[in-house]
Amino acid sequence: MLTVMRTKALRDIQMAGTKAVRGREPFVIETRNGPFGIFIPVDEASLPLLQEEVERMVARASLRRTWTLARKLGLDKMSDRDIAAEVRAVRSSRRHKRVA
Repeated sequence: MLTVMRTKALRDIQMAGTKAVRGREPFVIETRNGPFGIFIPVDEASLPLLQEEVERMVARASLRRTWTLARKLGLDKMSDRDIAAEVRAVRSSRRHKRVA
């Protein structure tokens, strides 16, 4: 079950400085347009692991966006033969650009 994270306005964080980010609980940073980011307190020991997890989450989100776009464009229906032909065409195009 998801727990609801507390939120803080970006403006309040800017005005209060480091006082606004004290504590050990993560929170959502919001702007007038909605969620902007998530603040997650770290220490030296947890930083490498957290960086790795964030990179994984960003990669998964990017992959999901790519899959969604591919479905919208109908690219998820391409055959292996069509994909191989597309890859060959792009590689050939890149080779010709380098030579020119």
